[in-house]
Amino acid sequence: GSEFTFTPSVVSIQNSSNFMGNTFKDYKYNFNISNLGMVFASVNYNSKGEVISEGLVALNFGFGINKLANFNRTIFYQGANGTSSIADRFLEDAAGNNPGELYSFAEGLAFDTYFLDTIPGETTKYFSPVSNGGVLQTKSIETRGGMYEWVIALGANYSNKLYMGASIGLPVIRYKETSLYNEKDEMDTIPNFKSVTFEEIVETNGQGINLKMGLIYRITDWFRIGGSIQTPTYFSMNDNYYATMETDVDTSFNYTANSPEGRFRYTLITPWRVSAGASLILGKLGFLSADYEFVDHSLSYFSFGDGNIDDKIAAKNINVQINNKYGRANNLRFGAEFKIKKYRVRGGYFVYSSPFQSQLITGSTDDKRTGYSFGLGLRETDYFIDLGYVKSFYGDYNVPYTLNSETTAGAVNKVYGTNIVATVGFKF
Repeated sequence: GSEFTFTPSVVSIQNSSNFMGNTFKDYKYNFNISNLGMVFASVNYNSKGEVISEGLVALNFGFGINKLANFNRTIFYQGANGTSSIADRFLEDAAGNNPGELYSFAEGLAFDTYFLDTIPGETTKYFSPVSNGGVLQTKSIETRGGMYEWVIALGANYSNKLYMGASIGLPVIRYKETSLYNEKDEMDTIPNFKSVTFEEIVETNGQGINLKMGLIYRITDWFRIGGSIQTPTYFSMNDNYYATMETDVDTSFNYTANSPEGRFRYTLITPWRVSAGASLILGKLGFLSADYEFVDHSLSYFSFGDGNIDDKIAAKNINVQINNKYGRANNLRFGAEFKIKKYRVRGGYFVYSSPFQSQLITGSTDDKRTGYSFGLGLRETDYFIDLGYVKSFYGDYNVPYTLNSETTAGAVNKVYGTNIVATVGFKF
């Protein structure tokens, strides 16, 4: 039969950051529409008005929208750094350049607000009132947005044995990140410096296209196997970004500088995805299922601009870094459903291995993603209602700035996600 489904959800993201021995927690809540879809069924009948059992039993056409990713999250961390400052990063990047050649989104702002200045008598050498750290460092990152995918799909049932499907996916990305970094001379021990605040904002929009194909084969009434493949997704991406800086350098007023608005267009190609699975039907009691997915993240690929030599070099450098840093991932999902008359009880577990070749967080395996789920369902002739609870765990690592001369401290983040979903469906 045909059916319409609608799935609202409430998502909670808790982030726990540890930076230089200090732990901070942040929470983010938001409401989503996880799915909205319609499937139309066309069934073939014989001359007696009965559904046929051999050949093409049915065709299904569907369309809808699914939420693939939720980018809403807040990170906050703070700690006293006695060895380095973000000024060291600006000094490294500014060295050898005249003031007019400084990058207007970073060290150029530092120069305009007197956080950097030229050494007297020199035009390409710089100094900063902050050296060797001794500052209280604070960083907050707020990300917003998500990725939705519009889907147009076609499915077929052949002899109640072979089930085939294909779909065209049209993903849409909306992402905004606001990063606010602050250093403060809390002990008032650094001459000619009180504080610096550096804000960076980037907004990303993208549209893509991909193709998915899959099949399920019923070997017996109690055992089925399946497989699917997803082509690379071709994204057309646009970034808008800008930065501001404000300093208090022990003068009678603060200095503020703003960057121009940056715009950048590029293409992102994600890797192939291949999956296989099997399910064990427990008669009228329910079923057990397992899925395996393989994806090689090192095959992600960027291309920039109109193909001039500078864009080609920049793209090559980034793609080499992706190839060296990222690796193959093996993702596993397990599920079970049990029937109690018209009710359903469900449970699941998943583990997604790290996309990196080596551990992202030293001494930890938190960069893999794991989780579990529970659910309840009600099945009636004309409608169904399902409730689900999903808990996920993963970790990442955020460094406020990087230096060529030394390894800088970063924040170890542990992320706990909770997703409560409800699906309402109508059959007709």
